[in-house]
Amino acid sequence: MKKKLIFCLCIALSIITFFATLPISAYTYDCTVEVTSSAALVVNVDTGTVVYDKNSNASRYSSYLSNIMTFVVVRNNVTKLDDKITIKKSVLDKVKNSDNSLKKFTGMTLTVNDLLHYLLLTDGTDAAFVLADYVSKGKIEDFVSLMNKKAVSLGCTKTKFSSPGVMFDTSQVTTCADMYKIVKAALDIPEYKEI
Repeated sequence: MKKKLIFCLCIALSIITFFATLPISAYTYDCTVEVTSSAALVVNVDTGTVVYDKNSNASRYSSYLSNIMTFVVVRNNVTKLDDKITIKKSVLDKVKNSDNSLKKFTGMTLTVNDLLHYLLLTDGTDAAFVLADYVSKGKIEDFVSLMNKKAVSLGCTKTKFSSPGVMFDTSQVTTCADMYKIVKAALDIPEYKEI
């Protein structure tokens, strides 16, 4: 009797262990949510499996994605997060359509890490311009070129950046499919998850 009980417990434990170790992608869920957006993409980031796709290659205004790409390019080009950057009025004057709340720090220094936090946790356009100016040694258009090259290297086919920050510009476009690739690249950077 004891042997049968131990055998049954071992079988039950084996079954529980097997199902507990199945990857999330092995489970399926019925989703009855109505998607009202004209474009959407849902991807299992662990497996890369597309769960839902609705016009994911349709062109869209990129908005905040420019801040995320600025983050990716900065982290690819700056190794020391404690590097200090002086906040220049001449750089902040280039920022349009922003609250430009970094103006109160004009003439002061902030670290790259401080500015990356500011970039992702606020509107961040002014921080994007300060970081772009720092990385490109004063040539923000060169930084935008780095953003576009990075997009191409990630496999983005319909993304174009014209600014390091969120600035309304109809030429600054992307798609849901390209957005996924850029956000995935950001998620691979430890500081992005931390922030």
